This record gives sequence, structure tokens and C-alpha cells, in this order.
Amino acid sequence: MFDVSCLRNWLPAILWTLQIFYFSSLPRSSYPKIDEQHFGTSYLQYIYHFGQYFCLSLLVYRATLRGSVSAKTAARHGHVLKHALLAIAIIAFLDELIQIPVPTRKFTVRDLMADVAGGGFGLLLMMHMGKRSKDINRGELDTPW
Repeated sequence: MFDVSCLRNWLPAILWTLQIFYFSSLPRSSYPKIDEQHFGTSYLQYIYHFGQYFCLSLLVYRATLRGSVSAKTAARHGHVLKHALLAIAIIAFLDELIQIPVPTRKFTVRDLMADVAGGGFGLLLMMHMGKRSKDINRGELDTPW
């Protein structure tokens, strides 16, 4: 049977992933021009990748944690983080694959590394916030929002 709460948990992460895939499928000529003299586009590109996957990691973490049946111990919290990081890495890899057939776009390991770094940093932040939460001390995990 269809679980509405599962969809409610995962819908923000799914929508964020779809917008990442949409923008990855556009040729570079679709983006506005940036004056490279004032701000290097190569750095901007990596900041964009990092930020996109940082936000995605928060949404995936939220969905993974809320979707777990028995998220009552800190050990389970680590298990949730591993699953969230794996999901982010898979999405980042698919994101880079989508760019292969797109004119002016290509698969790059640097982009993939920026994606995973942004996702990993977001998950580390959530782990740090989780450790500081009083709910963990009582054995109850929840997202901070």
C-alpha cells in the first residue's frame, strides 16, 4: 500500500534533485553571461555545485531520518548518515552522466568532487547539530527544523 508520509518526507529531496537534473541538462549558452574579470567563472561553478548539494544533503538527511522506522539511538543516526551520503553520491554521479550528451557540457570529476563535498559538509553539519541536540541524549532523534 502507498505510504503518504513517505512521499511527504521525500518530496522536497526529489524536487530538489529534479531541478539539479534540469539545470544540468541545459547547454552552457542557456546561462547568463558572467564577467570573468570580476569573478572567475571556474570558482563560481564549484560554489554552485557545492551549494546545490549542500541543500540536497539537508533534504536527503531529513527524509532518511524521518523515514527510518527505529531512529532511536546514536548508532542509528550514523546509519542514516551513511545512507544519505550514498544517495547524494549516486545523485551526483547521475547528474554528471546527464551532462555527457548535452552540447557545451561534459562529465568532470572536479564537479563530482564539489557535489560530494557539498553534500558531505551538509551531512557533517547535521551530525554536529544532532550531537548537540538534547533529543539524542534522550534517545530521540529528529531533524533540527
